[in-house]
Amino acid sequence: LQLNTFIEGARRKRDIMNESTSDSTYEKVSILEIKPYLPREIWQIVFDVMSIRDKLFSSKHVIEFEEFYSQLLKNYEKYAANFRDQEVERCALLGLKKQSDDSVNLINVPNIALSIYLSNNSVTWLDVDKTSHRYVTFETDDEKIGISEHSTYLKVNNVCWLNFVVSKILLPTGQYNIFYKIKGPCNVANEYKIRVKHISPRQDDVGYIDVKQLKSLDSTWEWVPVYKDHNFKELLKVCYNYENNDALHVELFNQNGYWTRGLSFHVIRFALAE
Repeated sequence: LQLNTFIEGARRKRDIMNESTSDSTYEKVSILEIKPYLPREIWQIVFDVMSIRDKLFSSKHVIEFEEFYSQLLKNYEKYAANFRDQEVERCALLGLKKQSDDSVNLINVPNIALSIYLSNNSVTWLDVDKTSHRYVTFETDDEKIGISEHSTYLKVNNVCWLNFVVSKILLPTGQYNIFYKIKGPCNVANEYKIRVKHISPRQDDVGYIDVKQLKSLDSTWEWVPVYKDHNFKELLKVCYNYENNDALHVELFNQNGYWTRGLSFHVIRFALAE
């Protein structure tokens, strides 16, 4: 479905019928303005197979698609409520730098993402003595995140072979992109591999964080996406099925023994993929 063509075609047809030549503003169009006529049920099927991005775009321009999208979010919100910690979600969106990348901005749309707080209880360190303040500390960012038990973040002071896991992650069924909320400034090198391990069925998804983005970080929090390969263009997509009793273990690994200094982590965010 070519949404732009569909929407603009409906608008042009309506404007001709109304003998209007104004280009200043447009109201939403209706699927009933397109010939040949298709029943609402068919448009619902079309909407269901759209990507999240197209669903969002079409809902802003098409009356019926706005209704479909509202119902989708209502159902997803009801389903996701069993998995979401509202205080974690609130803190996850605080202190962020404004970013221009559409794929990153998409995760700020309400109700389509869930955040996992990286606490002392949720993180398992591999090959690191987490009790030693020389290596890793848990600090607070009251100024940017606020005063809350979830305003604490973990800071990597000086670690070689950085490797940690967040385990037993449960989500609503769906296909997800993964983002880390990270800030610097930091001293990093080599690639950071992300391995997503599924419990059922037993399989792994592997992605990568762009080291160039990490090196450019300042003291403001940013969403750092996980990419599917070293081209760092297409985001990793993880298919998750709660009904299969699946659970995720997400491992971050700097695999070549380089030192990581000054990198801070707050949450992992799972956003519904396109």
